[in-house]
Amino acid sequence: INDFEDSYGQQWTKYQRTYLQWTGYTAFFVSITIQQVADLIIRKTRRNSIFQQGLFRQVTLPLWFSCRNKVIWVGIFSQIGIALILTYGLGHVTALNFTPLR
Repeated sequence: INDFEDSYGQQWTKYQRTYLQWTGYTAFFVSITIQQVADLIIRKTRRNSIFQQGLFRQVTLPLWFSCRNKVIWVGIFSQIGIALILTYGLGHVTALNFTPLR
């Protein structure tokens, strides 16, 4: 089927349908990424608020000293960075069939 007509009478070519499907893949991936970041913040602040828990607390420790808040922020930014690179940075990722979101 090369041309397909939907319930509104719009004609869809095979390329348009494939592009719409790939856009759905990308939107699903980005939504899962956002959900994982939200879940991390929710689990970190289960009983206290974000500000009481100290997620935004300024820590003046040496860089080599391990601090859980820094690890959480590195994890959040790296996950968002990977999602941005896969969505926008590499152009058209053919292995994952991702397209830039508008």
